Amino acid sequence: PLPNVLYVMQLIAFIAAFIFVALNYDNIPETIATHWNFEGVADDFSQKNFFSVFSPGLLGLAILLSLWASSKGTRFFNTTVNPAVKDASINFIKNSRLINSMMIHLISFTMTLLFILIFIRPVVYKDNYLPNGIMMMLIGMLLLITVACIYLQISEDKKYRQAVATTDKAPLYLWTILL
Repeated sequence: PLPNVLYVMQLIAFIAAFIFVALNYDNIPETIATHWNFEGVADDFSQKNFFSVFSPGLLGLAILLSLWASSKGTRFFNTTVNPAVKDASINFIKNSRLINSMMIHLISFTMTLLFILIFIRPVVYKDNYLPNGIMMMLIGMLLLITVACIYLQISEDKKYRQAVATTDKAPLYLWTILL
């Protein structure tokens, strides 16, 4: 698994965003956008209050902590080593955990970018503006990360299956088929 420092960096970014928004709370307009369509045009608004201002940051922080916890959970999957292909089994388990950890980290990083941008937006942009194409770019990044990691996992699975197929020459296996 990847190091915890990657999550700590994201946590520090959220803390900095909370401090930034808190220090600039008075500069936030009385009505703020709370939802945007895919073109970045605001389509839902709320009055400025603690919840409407800080909820994107709190939600992003909750997602970050959930992803951190799930990355730790990848160690607890029941993994058994096939004695006939011990090295291939160990490599498959190690690489699968690395791919899963990498995917969770990349999704976490993308979600952190998204929620910090939405969180600091009322301070940085006085209108109900969200930079053009930012939502499509971040959603595209999430899809690309997911597809790439699924491809990597399928590749690891194929390598493992090939290793099992080339070394599975036990006469006992053939004997049990004949019975």
